[in-house]
Amino acid sequence: MILQLQSIQSVTIFLYEVGGRHNCVNSIYSNSIMVQDQSNDTAKEAAVEAVHARVVAKPNFIRGSVELLVLYLLSQKDYYGYELSQLMDSLSDGVIKIPIGSLYPALYKLIEYGFISDHKEQVGKRMTRVYYHLEQPGFQRMHILITEYTKVHKAISSILDYTPEPEKK
Repeated sequence: MILQLQSIQSVTIFLYEVGGRHNCVNSIYSNSIMVQDQSNDTAKEAAVEAVHARVVAKPNFIRGSVELLVLYLLSQKDYYGYELSQLMDSLSDGVIKIPIGSLYPALYKLIEYGFISDHKEQVGKRMTRVYYHLEQPGFQRMHILITEYTKVHKAISSILDYTPEPEKK
């Protein structure tokens, strides 16, 4: 018997019984956690805790905002990759931490689309830094993203401000 406990986007937790044992499988993207041979309640708690740690505690808002944030910061001045990452962390009081391993693929994609360009500068005798520069199509893309962000933010705020009228008896 398979009982679906909870489903959030691409996250599904199943509690199933096989041969009298309660098992809990939590599958998120390519990562898997299996809690076996536990009581039903303990397995349920472990599954809910795993979802909270991976989904609830780490929403995807930031992932979808990286392009906008990078383009905006590059509209102010040229930055190198690590500097962009540190600046986002600093300006957001640690809320937005973009690992370098995630930032560089985003930067390469922006270069590929022609939104930004890169150039190397010698720093010291041996070190070279790659600086990123916002190009005209990047300015246009940034304005489109800001307009979209503003509309979505306003719509979400309207929904979150909603309180139904009390029913009259």
